[in-house]
Amino acid sequence: MGLPQANVPYDRLQDPEAIRFWPLTLGRDGCRTPMVWNAKDPFCDFSTTEPWLPIDPAHRPLAVDQQESDASSVLNCTKNLINIRNQHPALKHGEMTFLETPAPLLAFIRSHQSEQILCLFNLGNKPAQIHKDVLSLSDKIVIPLLCHQQTDMSQNVLELPPASWIFCRTDSARLAKPGAEADVSHRDF
Repeated sequence: MGLPQANVPYDRLQDPEAIRFWPLTLGRDGCRTPMVWNAKDPFCDFSTTEPWLPIDPAHRPLAVDQQESDASSVLNCTKNLINIRNQHPALKHGEMTFLETPAPLLAFIRSHQSEQILCLFNLGNKPAQIHKDVLSLSDKIVIPLLCHQQTDMSQNVLELPPASWIFCRTDSARLAKPGAEADVSHRDF
């Protein structure tokens, strides 16, 4: 859900550690607050009575009913990641091979039987580029499955926006259908 640590007032704390060391530590109560299902409900549809830990007002805009209609929400991103994982055995059962990449990029291939999935992440706060050759993709057709932000896969140099990622199926050029790369649309978050 992407909920931040809730602000729990001292008089509502339940965690013995948080009470003992307040205000030096946040304790665990801030991550144990009620799940927010419905932003407009007094108790966010978690309960019909006031829960033992308060609902942080900052969580209401992030309630499930608010995130369901937002294609770029953490909830929908997570659902799509689970869906992609369930559709591709390489992501569930595959071996992992890390690729050497310059910082701040992280790349690995998940392989299972004949399927290979490239997982590429830009962990930095600026756009990052990498040549397909560095990823051993020069002889492959790269088919995007899911990406955090729009990424141009048609060039020999891939540029990833800051704090973004992309998962791609990599097919041998001789086995892929002509034009397969051009037919694939990106799904952005």
